[in-house]
Amino acid sequence: MIDHPVKRLFAFGCSFTNYHWACWPEIVAEDLEIPFYNYGKSGAGNQFITNMIIQADLQHKFTEDDLVMVCWTNVSREDKWVNGAWTTPGNIYTQTVYHSDYVKKWADPLGYLLRDCATISLVNGYLQNTNCQYHFFSMCDLHHTFDLNENNKINDNMNDVYQRLCDMYNHILMMPSFYDLVWHNDIHEYKFKSMKQIYGDYFDDGHPSPLDHLNFLRCLFPQHCFKESTIKKVKISNDRLTYFILNRIKQFRKRFTVYELKDDLQHKLFTETLIKESQPCVIV
Repeated sequence: MIDHPVKRLFAFGCSFTNYHWACWPEIVAEDLEIPFYNYGKSGAGNQFITNMIIQADLQHKFTEDDLVMVCWTNVSREDKWVNGAWTTPGNIYTQTVYHSDYVKKWADPLGYLLRDCATISLVNGYLQNTNCQYHFFSMCDLHHTFDLNENNKINDNMNDVYQRLCDMYNHILMMPSFYDLVWHNDIHEYKFKSMKQIYGDYFDDGHPSPLDHLNFLRCLFPQHCFKESTIKKVKISNDRLTYFILNRIKQFRKRFTVYELKDDLQHKLFTETLIKESQPCVIV
């Protein structure tokens, strides 16, 4: 996982990096016994992620003693800074912020891929100049999974352009992903079926569990041996997540999502599954 000892971890991504329960940054920081800064945000796209990487470097000055880990996300997202805050509604094809007319006219999978490939390539060069150690991976396959259900495809008359783009940015598009390493690119078979056995039809969630995050890290860094104490904490966090959801099912007796929980319950879930607390992050 690391070429030499590091003193800080900086994590960037979407909800696969910062969610309602423990994610991979906590596990890495716990295992390496270092403080970490989690700049992940639910619904964030690769433009937000890029902004956070630059801001974090300007604020904290990345050095060779730092570990920077970036979980890039689905390309079909549009982040906006509006009225003093970031709006990160997630996938453009399933979100509820942008009007359907806007999506129909302006949302183009190839356009998003063009934009984000260039952006990720620029960030790669930027981080090289900081001398920090960094790793890139992704939530899903960037050049195939445009809307996570794969209903939106590249227009047939753009296939030549698409292929040239894939060849040009092959070193970026081939980065490992959660969808591949954890769920073999079939989230319904390897994620939702197992959740249904535990929760029935009352609850499902397409985000990795704490154990999923650990399994991903093990696949990503096969030569790294995680400490038994870290593994134990992840298992406890995972058990607490399961226990929490089962208790809510008994309480509600109806289908629900994490987002429908009241703020106090969301906070309770987060604190009960916490493995290691992040350092404060100033986000502009």
